[in-house]
Amino acid sequence: MNVGIVGLGPSAHVLAVDRPPLDEYWGMAWDPLWDIHGCSVTFDCHDHYYAGKYIREPEWTQNNYPIDEVIKCIGREYFESTFAYMLGLAILQDVDSITCWGIDLDVETEWAHQRPNAEWLVGIAEGRGIMVDVSGESSLMKSNGRYCWI
Repeated sequence: MNVGIVGLGPSAHVLAVDRPPLDEYWGMAWDPLWDIHGCSVTFDCHDHYYAGKYIREPEWTQNNYPIDEVIKCIGREYFESTFAYMLGLAILQDVDSITCWGIDLDVETEWAHQRPNAEWLVGIAEGRGIMVDVSGESSLMKSNGRYCWI
């Protein structure tokens, strides 16, 4: 199975021009819908949530996410974002590939603390033979250059 994971960061705009054929797209604004936050967080910009009510119910929530199985599969309880839960499930399902858009986690943003966890999970996935592709515009899995390399 080939999965596309879509966040709401600026690099997601690429999908407006080129949406490759994948088996599934996961994201808060895509099917299947994810709402791992529970009832405490409202995202008015999402097309599935309006005036405090879901237009359609999300498929993945805290009520049905296989958290214990995912923790056992990846080896530790370390989830700093919805993206981390998505990666954990993809690893558990042993998908063939994961393609990511809108998962930018820039160090200058409020999401910077989520980046180490996301990159760790990408490494877990790749170590298990899952191909992970990140949008070229995202800062995820990018560096400013090789440390101390001349």
